[in-house]
Order: sequence, then structure tokens, then C-alpha cells
Amino acid sequence: MSIELQNEINTVLSRSKLAPFDRQRRILLGTLFNQALMVLAKRIPKAVFPDKDDHFLYELAVTGQASAIVTGDKPLLRMKKCSGIEILNPDQLCKKLRIK
Repeated sequence: MSIELQNEINTVLSRSKLAPFDRQRRILLGTLFNQALMVLAKRIPKAVFPDKDDHFLYELAVTGQASAIVTGDKPLLRMKKCSGIEILNPDQLCKKLRIK
């Protein structure tokens, strides 16, 4: 987790279509942010994602030795994997973790 990722998650989950779930959002974010390991991502100069604004996710995942990046971003999802890091949507993650 990084401050940049916290801001991204807050932005995405604060969208109006999720407004009916505000209480659940606050609980989820509180749990996530309190339990996440904060990482100071190392700068990696070569961009590998289609959208350069998502490059921080790659840097964070590589630095934190993540096994997966979870996103709803379709261009990222089409990559399926990058530098050995799986790129999953939330449903795929839930299935992988046997949550659903």
C-alpha cells in the first residue's frame, strides 16, 4: 500500500454509483488501510502499462513483491500478467481466494 494507492482507491470507491454502499465502503477501507503494509515504491523508469498514470501500480507491486494487482481497468486486465505479477479483476481475486 502507498499513499498514492490509498488516494486511488478512495477516488474509485467514492464514485456516485457506490453511494448506497457508503457504510460498507468505510468499513472496507478502514480495515484495508489499517492492515496494509505501507511500501515506499522504488522508481522504475520504463513504463510497462498502457496508461502511464498507472505506472505507480507497477512500481508498487514490484517493490512490494506482490503476487497480483487487482483492478477494474480493462487495458490492464488484458495484459493478464506483467513481470510475473498477475493482473486480476475483483471477481477473479475472490475466486482465487475462494471467497465466492
